[in-house]
Amino acid sequence: MQLKRILPTSLFLVALAAACLTPAPTLEERTYAPPGPALARVAVIPFYAHRSYEGSSRLGGVSAAVATDRTTRHVVEALTANGIEVVPEEELDAVIADMPRSNAAIDAKVFADLAGRELAATGVILGEVIRFREPRGASPAARRPASVAYQLTLYEVPDAYKLWTGRFDETQVIPPQRDDEDPLELSTSVDWKSADEIAIRGADAVAKALVRVR
Repeated sequence: MQLKRILPTSLFLVALAAACLTPAPTLEERTYAPPGPALARVAVIPFYAHRSYEGSSRLGGVSAAVATDRTTRHVVEALTANGIEVVPEEELDAVIADMPRSNAAIDAKVFADLAGRELAATGVILGEVIRFREPRGASPAARRPASVAYQLTLYEVPDAYKLWTGRFDETQVIPPQRDDEDPLELSTSVDWKSADEIAIRGADAVAKALVRVR
């Protein structure tokens, strides 16, 4: 009888520990005005690299061009999957391909006006990638986990009024090493996440947050 009572408790603790290692996506958000009308048809401008972008390959980072492209794609796919219409990439490229770009805050007015006139968009999203880092090292003993951070803003068209902002910042949580545990054994038992997997979690959190507040 005692064993039967202990076993379920042990299983519960194991499940609880696993849940703690997979926390909810870390998204900080702020709503300035109801974004509902702006979400009817959204133009997602390709993300920028933040001025402090962490892309050192020595630390597992990737180039700014790769990071911004992947993050843009993940956000577009998440919005679409959550029922928000997004201006198709080919339509967007035809209008903005040759436009000079400065940074997200400065360019918001230009893109908001253009998206309304040329793309029949009701809202425009501009964002910046701050960090996009893969697990460090090629061996299973790599101990530096993937880490991703980006921020984005939804603007009204055509006046570029700020409606909503979100900032996602997450690093994979690795369980602490026990005193009697070999580091290599711990590393091989961890389900190492890629930067893309983490970025996708953030994009899904962004899309769900916008659906919730619209």
